Amino acid sequence: MNNQSPQQLQQYPQLLSSQSDEIDLKELFLALWEGKLWIIVLTALFAIGATIFAVNSPNIYESKAVFIVDTDPYGIVEGNGYVVGSQLESKVNAELPFISGKSIKEAIEVLANNSSSNLDKLSFSIDKRTGEISVFQQGLNPEDVYQNILVFSKYVNQAYKQNELVKIASQLTSTKTLLEQNQIEKVQDVLAEKYAQQLYKIAILKNPSTELIYVMQEPVKAASHIKPKRALIVALGALLGGMLGVAIVLVRFAFRKED
Repeated sequence: MNNQSPQQLQQYPQLLSSQSDEIDLKELFLALWEGKLWIIVLTALFAIGATIFAVNSPNIYESKAVFIVDTDPYGIVEGNGYVVGSQLESKVNAELPFISGKSIKEAIEVLANNSSSNLDKLSFSIDKRTGEISVFQQGLNPEDVYQNILVFSKYVNQAYKQNELVKIASQLTSTKTLLEQNQIEKVQDVLAEKYAQQLYKIAILKNPSTELIYVMQEPVKAASHIKPKRALIVALGALLGGMLGVAIVLVRFAFRKED
C-alpha cells in the first residue's frame, strides 16, 4: 500500500527536474573539459593574430584646440535690451559651416603664407551646452598634426574678421544707396541709424585688437598616440577566440546528444 501523501507526490517532478539539471550541467562541464584543446588553440591563434595586427598598426596622434565665437561683439543687441543668450543661441550653429568650410581655410593659408599646410583634414565638433567649437586632427606625424591645428587657431580670428568686414561693407553700400534714394523722413531716420551701426561695426573690425573668436584651449603637441589600443586589441582577439572555441565545443556536444 502506498503511504505517500499527495504533497510528497507533487514534489517528485521538482526533484527529478533538479537532478536532471544537475546531470546536464555536469555533462556540459565535462564536454567543455574534453574540448579544452579546441578552446586553448583557438584562443591562442586569435590572440597571436590580434597581436600581429596590433603591432603592425601605425600610431595615430591627435592635436586639438577649442575656441568660442563672440555672439555679440558689437554690443548692439545687448544694448537694445535683448538677452544675448536667448536671441543669439543659434549664432554658433549658423557660423560653424563657414568656420569649418573651405574658404576660411584658404584665407588662413594666405594669412599664414603657408600653402603646404594640410587644413582640409581638420575636423570640427560643437558643444551645444557651452557653444564651444573644437577643431582637431589625427595623423601619423604628431608634428604635422600639431602645426596644422596651431596655424588654424592662430589665424582663425583674423580670417573670420575679414569675412565679416566684407559682408558689412556690402551692407553699408546697400544702406547708403537706399538712404540717398528715399525721401521719407521716418524711413531716412531708420536707415541713418542702420548706416551708423554698420560704420561702427566696420571700425571695430578694423581694430587689430578686436577678437570675434576666442581660443579657449591652445593646441598641444601629442606626446603619445591615441590609437591603436594594442592591449585592448589583443585582449579582444583572445576573448573572441575563446568564445569561438566554446561555441564549437558546445555544438559538437549538442550533436552528440542527438545521436
